[in-house]
Amino acid sequence: MPKVKLSQNFVNNPPSTSKRRKTDYYDTLQPGLILEVRVNGRGTYYLRCRQHDGKTKQIKLGAVQEISLAEARSKATEVRQHHTTQDETPATNQITLSSFVYENYLPYVKLHKRSWEFDEKTLVKKILPQWGNRELGSITRADIVEYHNNFARQGYKPGTANRHLALVKHLFNLACKWDIIEKNPAKGVTPFANPNTKERYLSTTETSRLLLAIQQSPAPVSPDIILFLLYTGARRSEALKAKWQDMDLERCIWTVPLSKSGKPRYIPLSQAAMEILRKRLASRYPGSDYVFTNPGTGTRFKHIYNAWHSIRTQADLQDVRLHDLRHNFASMLVNQGRSLYEVQKLLGHADSKTTQRYAHLSQESLMEAANLVGESIRAGQAAA
Repeated sequence: MPKVKLSQNFVNNPPSTSKRRKTDYYDTLQPGLILEVRVNGRGTYYLRCRQHDGKTKQIKLGAVQEISLAEARSKATEVRQHHTTQDETPATNQITLSSFVYENYLPYVKLHKRSWEFDEKTLVKKILPQWGNRELGSITRADIVEYHNNFARQGYKPGTANRHLALVKHLFNLACKWDIIEKNPAKGVTPFANPNTKERYLSTTETSRLLLAIQQSPAPVSPDIILFLLYTGARRSEALKAKWQDMDLERCIWTVPLSKSGKPRYIPLSQAAMEILRKRLASRYPGSDYVFTNPGTGTRFKHIYNAWHSIRTQADLQDVRLHDLRHNFASMLVNQGRSLYEVQKLLGHADSKTTQRYAHLSQESLMEAANLVGESIRAGQAAA
C-alpha cells in the first residue's frame, strides 16, 4: 500500500505491477484518494473514507481514461463531504499481516532484495501461521520476543534465530516507512550473542591434508569447485553461478555480474585458478553456459555439500565449513604482508569494516618483521 504524491504523469505511466493482480497507490495530497493500477495497466480512482456509522467504505470515482487527476481530487472532496462528518485517513492499522505481506511486502522485496526467496519461505512457513490473521498494528514487542526466543528453545543456532528476527524488523520497518503503522514493534528486540562468528583458518598441515583429500575424491567436478574457491576466495554462490561469458581467459579476469554488494566485481585469476578453468573448458558440457556443470544433468550445481562433507571428513577437518575457505584466502594474503585494502578488493567487501577482522593477522606478520630487526641488531653486536 505505497503512498505517493500523485501526478498526471505518474497516472499516465504507472510502475509495472509485475505478477500482482493490482497495486493501490495512496495520494499524499488528497486524503483517502487511491489510484488502483491493474496488471493490464488500466487505472481507476477510488476514495476510501469512514462513513457516519463508523464503517470504512471504498467508493469508485472513475477510470483514469474518464477523468483527470485534478477532477478526481475535486470529486473526492465532494464525495467525502457527502459521506463523512470529517476528513479522516483510512484505518491502515486494521490491515492484517497476511494482506500486508502478499499485497505490499513480497512484491516490494522481489524487486529490491536478493534474498527475497528466504523471506517468502520464512513468512509462509513460520510467521503467517502465527500472525497472518492478526491486524498489523496488534502485533506487539512481546510477540516478537517470544517468536525470537522460540528458536532457541527448538535448538536453532543464534545466527539462525537472529536472521529470522532481522526479517521481522525489516518487514515492520517498511510498514512504518509506508505509514501503515506508526511504530515498529520489533525495535529494541536484542539479537542473541553469536559465539560462532570466529573465522576458521587452515594451517599448512591442514591445507596439505585437504589437498590430498581433494586429489583422492572420486567426484568428477566438485573437487575442482573446491580448489577454485581455495584459489580465488570467491563465495560459493559466485562460483556455482559462474558462466564462461564472465571469464576473460586472456586477461585472467573473472567478472561477477552481480555481487553481494549489488554491483559487478572483478576477480583476478591466478595461474592455479586458470588451470582449473582450462581443465573444465576441455571437458565442457555441450550447450552449457556454466563453468561447473553437473555431467549427469547438464545443469549447474545448486550445492556441493555431500562432496565437501566427504572431502573434509577424509582430511579430518570436520569443523571446517566451505565458507571458511574464503576466510583462509584472506588470512594467507594478510600473513604474506598484503594490505587490508588489497584483501578488501580481492574479497569484494563493500565495507572496509568487514575486512578489519583480519587485522590481527597482519599484526602477527608485523611482529615477525620487528623481530627480524632485533635479531639483526644483536647479530651485529655479537660480531663487533
